[in-house]
Amino acid sequence: MFDMKKIWYQVVVFGLAILATACGSSGGQTLEDFRSQFVAAGGICSATVPETTTTTEPESERDSLGNFASLEYLSCGDGEAGISRYESAQVARFSWWQLNAFLDGFMLSLGGDALENISIVKDNFRISLVGEYSLSRAEDIAREIGGSVISSDDSVLRKEILSEVRLGSETGGLDVIASACLLTKNLSSDKRSIKVDTQGEEDSDGDTVASAFCLLRAAVMPDFVFDSIRETRALDGRVEETFDDYRVSWNYHPDDGLNLSLIFVG
Repeated sequence: MFDMKKIWYQVVVFGLAILATACGSSGGQTLEDFRSQFVAAGGICSATVPETTTTTEPESERDSLGNFASLEYLSCGDGEAGISRYESAQVARFSWWQLNAFLDGFMLSLGGDALENISIVKDNFRISLVGEYSLSRAEDIAREIGGSVISSDDSVLRKEILSEVRLGSETGGLDVIASACLLTKNLSSDKRSIKVDTQGEEDSDGDTVASAFCLLRAAVMPDFVFDSIRETRALDGRVEETFDDYRVSWNYHPDDGLNLSLIFVG
């Protein structure tokens, strides 16, 4: 029997890698060298040639993936890992935060649980462990190559990265959060709120529920609020919750879909 969670994980991981573009060079170790270290430490990677996509556009004109883009990506093979090289170690961490928001948003929109996944990060490289890797095996590989393991259920790390995203921002990092979930067009002019209006049974236009949940997952919203949103009925009217420096309000009707706002109130 197929494991649909793993299949969708691979689709999203590889899809983001194909979309990601950036310019410049990180210098130092090559992706091929890093792949060799991964294999020598017990990782599986059948492919050897990275898929490289570049653009000469200035940073201000990059697509909505912007600062989370990889410079190079190597899909190791069917059911195997994916290896990405980024401009810096910080971008490698940010990309992991974005990936988890995408994956979790998708799974939560289907009524499932957040999808568990494991990555290894070392300097400006990130390995997405798509295949059969236990946590202990991932830790062994990370130890061999001098990297660290990060898992999707590490809410402390996700909050830590969100704090980095917000560093120096007067709007709670909502512009970066919107970019991470491809919702830049939904950002208010003052960048202090993001509104999402999803499709309904009689409303075929609008955002996807996955995008809405990606937004909230990127903001590290508590699980109980997700549960509340998924359980909201039309007769409940407008509902509101506050967490950290954010306020989220929403209402739902099957005909019109989910109407949700995330506001920075800090």
